[in-house]
Parts: sequence; structure tokens; C-alpha cells
Amino acid sequence: MINWFIDKYGVLKAWIVRNGKIILVTLVAVLTAASLANLPSDEVPYVDVNGEIIAFLYTDDNTGENILIRTDRELYGAFNENELVTTYVLMGNNSGKSQNVSIYPTFNSYATDVEISRLYQDMPYDTEIPVYEEQCKIVNSTTTVSETVCNNVLIGTSTQIAYRDEWRTEPLTVFDEFEISVNLSKGSLERKVIPPEYKAIKKSITYIDSDEIAYFKIQFRGVPPRITDEFFFEIVGDEGAYGHLDPTITSDWTGYFPITATTTITDTHANFPLYYNGVSAPADCTTVLKSDGTDIRITTSTAIGSMILDNELISATTTAGNWEIYFRDPSLAASNVYYVWCGNAGASDISTTSVYNANYLGHWHMGTTTDATVNNQDFSLVATPVVVSGKIGNATDFEEGDGDAYKKTSPSLNHNSLTQMAWVNVESVPSGENDIIIAAIETGSNDPSARLYINTSGSHNFFIRDDNRDPEKNISGGAATASQWDHIVGTYASSTGVTVFYLNSSLIASTTETTGGVFSGYNELTIGYAKNTEFFDGIVDEASFINIAFSANRIDAIYKNENDQSAFWTIGSWVTVGVERRIISVQ
Repeated sequence: MINWFIDKYGVLKAWIVRNGKIILVTLVAVLTAASLANLPSDEVPYVDVNGEIIAFLYTDDNTGENILIRTDRELYGAFNENELVTTYVLMGNNSGKSQNVSIYPTFNSYATDVEISRLYQDMPYDTEIPVYEEQCKIVNSTTTVSETVCNNVLIGTSTQIAYRDEWRTEPLTVFDEFEISVNLSKGSLERKVIPPEYKAIKKSITYIDSDEIAYFKIQFRGVPPRITDEFFFEIVGDEGAYGHLDPTITSDWTGYFPITATTTITDTHANFPLYYNGVSAPADCTTVLKSDGTDIRITTSTAIGSMILDNELISATTTAGNWEIYFRDPSLAASNVYYVWCGNAGASDISTTSVYNANYLGHWHMGTTTDATVNNQDFSLVATPVVVSGKIGNATDFEEGDGDAYKKTSPSLNHNSLTQMAWVNVESVPSGENDIIIAAIETGSNDPSARLYINTSGSHNFFIRDDNRDPEKNISGGAATASQWDHIVGTYASSTGVTVFYLNSSLIASTTETTGGVFSGYNELTIGYAKNTEFFDGIVDEASFINIAFSANRIDAIYKNENDQSAFWTIGSWVTVGVERRIISVQ
């Protein structure tokens, strides 16, 4: 596919990659308005940065400029000073000269933590190059004649740097700069007007070849609440190059509504991942909500500057009760109140892996093989498990007869204590062999040495043993019921030797044996089977592997939150937020 863009003169251009740089290629002469209308829909320039598609949708009047600037959006959103704003910027050098350019992000005196990085499509990596030495020997020697034969003999390898077609990010040095030095005489250009109250907060310098397209990632914080304001990117070259662009930033959110956790939570629970599916979200919210829900923010206060809670947005639509968003409460307790904000067209997804803290060695929402934690314990597919509707959002349906499963080789699962947890919906009770739900496979013996499973009698079970096979514990829980969602949890506390099994938050069985034990020797983590046997027949959702033993009260809170949203949440009334300060600069 050819990737197009239109330069300021109406010339259709594309780009190619040469030695890791993006080089402009003119394809068509000046185009008429009619011919522009007939271009394919992919005329907007875009790049695929290691799987993330970034389209550069916005530019403005480029008259009098020879640096073409485009950004991924015209409107950006930031809830308040705490939110990090990320912009992707394309710069095309049409000046006809290779030169150093200064990049000036310019704001109305509020931006902080400004970082500027350049994107290159030439990821370096080490490669082993064979090293040969010419070695010769004399053959067929006589007193008058001798014949020498030489061969290149491999004597070792040499590590060298090579480059592959993969994007890398290189931070640029950022300088404090409050007065822009602009000398455009070499290009016979005039600087465009920027209001005097706007100052260049930072400056970075980089080199751009003639006709090169360069890509940048610029991030900043510090946007005050309740404003709508322009900011500027101004580019100045040392050989007569100039570019100017003015996107808009808004921290105006239309409003919010409160949601209150149930009064039945016992104890206070640190770093608790909460689930909200948009149940009973007011129509005032769903009417202004972006179609993809990326403007949802959740706070513990309505005060200006309140901290946004870490969240992971799986999906959200303008239909109440059809969301899937997780957020982390630093201190969950009964009747805690949270505020769900909606309505900002410039907002982007702020999902983070910080919803699940360091105790979570892995958490999988299912319906996907991706780990939701920072540990990147992503699975590979075995056969073809199917994505279906689950207890929460999507889940994964494993067919025993098809050999469906997930597996992760060489997982990072070192722990002493343990919690394994999942929602399961059994399609058939096993016969002949156990059905594995989630298992950590022991190195060497290939035995599943930490596992939740259903035994051949149709009962849920939790089994665990350490590297020395002591303690070894197998505790049986309640009976598995076909076509019913059950929340199953097994815990082991190394300090007490207590192993517990919970079914739908109820303690079914416990045992106390030898304390201690270190668990590290796992060569595979699986969901749905154990080393090509013991396949599970049913649906799995929200599976976790955790390096502490959760308390009964925490497990109860998890169950209540995920089992019945209407019972867990009390939804308050919508509050419209008035604009307290609005700044629109005039060029």
C-alpha cells in the first residue's frame, strides 16, 4: 500500500524507508480540488509503530512554511495537571536543505515535564558474524615443485550491530528555552504570530535531511482543569526552514456521576482492582461519552486537581451496562465513593498495567491471551479456543475434544505464598482424567505442581507443592455444576502452612501442614490443560496467579464486585460541570 499525503502546494507525495530514514517521493504534480476528492481513503499519512497505528490527521494553513507539520489529532484532552498528554508529530522537510532544526513546544505558561523523543525505523540489535582465517598448507611437495592450498577456516564469531525494520524511540536533549531565536532570512520566510503571553517551555534540536519525513513523540503534563486553549509547535531550522502548527488542548469534562461501593465489604483492602460495567450510568453521561469510552476518568473527589485513579479500559460504548473498565482503589472500604467523568472529545485512552499491583504475577481477562499486568505473561494458543461472552465481557471457551488451551513457556512465577483464581463455567464434568483450569508446570518432571482443576469425581480442587515437593497439598472443594458460573479460589500461606479452597466466596475446605517452601521451578504456565493432557471442557474468565494468600474478606469483596454489579454499586445523579476558565488564543 502506498502511504500518501498532500504537501502545502497540493503535491501528492509518498515516502519510502532508506537506511532507517523516511524519504519523500513526489508522485503527482499539483492536483486540482476535483482530483483530491478522488483520492483513496488512506491518503492521510500514517505509520505502524510496532503494531500501533498512528495516523497524522491534522495540519493547518501551511502558506509561508517549508516544514510541513502534522499531528495525530487537532484536539487533545487532559483531565488536570496530573494527566500525561501524548502527541505524535510528523515533520516533513520541504526546504530543499538538510539542516539542524529546533523544536519549540509553546504553551500559555502551564506545561511541565515536557519530553521530546524522535522515532526511528531502524532498531539496532546484536548479531553474530562468523570470522574466518585463511590457512594454507603445502601439498604434493617435491625437491623442485611444491603446491600450496589455502582455505578459509572458521575460527570464531564476532558480535556486530545490525538493524531491523522496527521502530525505536530516542529521547532528545531538552533545553529550557523561553525566548525563541528565529532567523528566517536564509529562507525568505516570516514567522507566524504567536500571542505574547505564550512561551516556549522547552527546546530540542535534531537533524533532518532534505525531503526527509521525521516522526516525534512529545509528552507533557500540567494542563489546568477547566480550560480550552491552543498550544503550538514551532520548528526553526538553521538553514532557513520554518513550520508552525496550533493544536488545541481541553480539560473541560462535561460532568460526572458518583458510584458508591456496597456496605457489605469487610476490612480495608489496599490496591484493590475494581470492576464497573456502566450499570445504570445516567443518560447525560452516555449521550456525551465518546463512542469508544476513552474519555472516562474515575476519581475519588470532585475537587479541581483530584488524582485520577489508574484504570484499564477494555471497552465502553454509549449504552449503559455495556462497559468493561477496571480501576485501582488504593484503599477499598465499604461505602467508598468514586466519580465517573464523561464528555471530552479530545481525551485519549489512559489505560495502564498499574491496576494490578506487584502481587499479581499475571491476570488474564480472557477472550484474549494478553496479560493485564506489567509482567507481560502473555499466552500462546494451543489449537483454537473460541472467544465467547463471559462472566465479565469476553471469555475463552476451551473444547476438550479439540485440544484447546493457552500456554506460556518460561513464565516468571517465583513465589512463596500463592493465590490462584478464576471464573469457570463447566460444559461437562470430567471422566477418566482431571480437567486442568490453570496450572504451573514443574521443571523436569513436567507435573502441574500448582493448579486449580476438576477431578474425575466432578469436584473442584487446588493442589500445590514446592521445589522440594514438601509441602504437598491437595484440597477438594465443592462440586462443579455444568452450565453455571462459579468463582473458584485456592490459597496457600507459607508462613502458616494453611491451604484454603473457596467456592463463590464461601470457604469450602482448609488444611494446615508443613510451613515454608519456595516455588520457582516452573517451565510452563497453562490454562485449559497440562502438557498435552487433562484438557478442560468449558469457559474460563478472569484468571489470576498471585504471590500472596488473599484473605477471605478480600476474596469475598472480589466475588461481590464481579458477580453482581447492580448489587455492588449504588449509582448517583449526574452533575454538569460549568466551565471555570476558557482561553482561546487568537492568531
